[in-house]
Amino acid sequence: MDFKANIFFPQRAVRLSAMLLTCGRQLINSCDYRWDGLKRGDKEFCFWQYTFSGRGALRFKDKTYSVNSGEAMLLTVPEDHCYYFPADSDSWEFVFVTMHGREAMRLFRELRRRSGVVAKFDPDSLPVRKAVSICRKSENNEIDSQYTASALAYDFLMSLINYVRPSGQGESRPPEFISRVYDYCLKNIDKAVTVSDMAKCAGYSRYHFTRLFKQFMGESPQYFMSELRIRMAVRLLQTEQLSIKEIAQRCGFGDMSYFCKIFRKFQKVSPNEFRGR
Repeated sequence: MDFKANIFFPQRAVRLSAMLLTCGRQLINSCDYRWDGLKRGDKEFCFWQYTFSGRGALRFKDKTYSVNSGEAMLLTVPEDHCYYFPADSDSWEFVFVTMHGREAMRLFRELRRRSGVVAKFDPDSLPVRKAVSICRKSENNEIDSQYTASALAYDFLMSLINYVRPSGQGESRPPEFISRVYDYCLKNIDKAVTVSDMAKCAGYSRYHFTRLFKQFMGESPQYFMSELRIRMAVRLLQTEQLSIKEIAQRCGFGDMSYFCKIFRKFQKVSPNEFRGR
């Protein structure tokens, strides 16, 4: 199946920090297929391209990779890379999702630091299913606003981050307790979730949980929860007409001053300044 790659809202009236750019599913069998990361303009974007079947090739700086079934490329533009259809391959079938925006680029670079430029994904994994779903929504004209496109971009990025280990050694599925804690934090993001609460959800002592969480996620549970709350705050600032106090409460911050302090730490501006951009 060959989906047309759609471009979402190229003329943005609202500046959003994570936005879908294009998506599609393609079957390639021509050696003419080649993309150079330094010849695609100077506007930043990132993309995830997953191989369903066949084989492609990627040159990333001074190293060449074979991109096989079950593997995804994680690339940014502009960048010194080139991916192409190799002469000794019969076909290359893949799905891709591209995104742009300040927060999308930040999250994607952190994701790639953990996974590497080529990473394995199970065919039935959540990121693969979400990528296919985005393509179908696009084909059915269900992505009808910038806000829908932004929410889908965030959701897709979160599924990638939740799936990929921070080791960068090619192991892609985190322990089951990580997914359980992630879901728990999302469902209770408006509450004062503590590390002890997260440890209880995981079934470990606080000390053991904190050590394991940092080992697999590359950050402390406290930092993870703060980052999750601020990502939610960013989305609410972009899509809802709520007061800063209401947004702070929805994101689990009982003290608005503390919320503003943490928001500035992550976003480098105050919530009001962010909304006014």
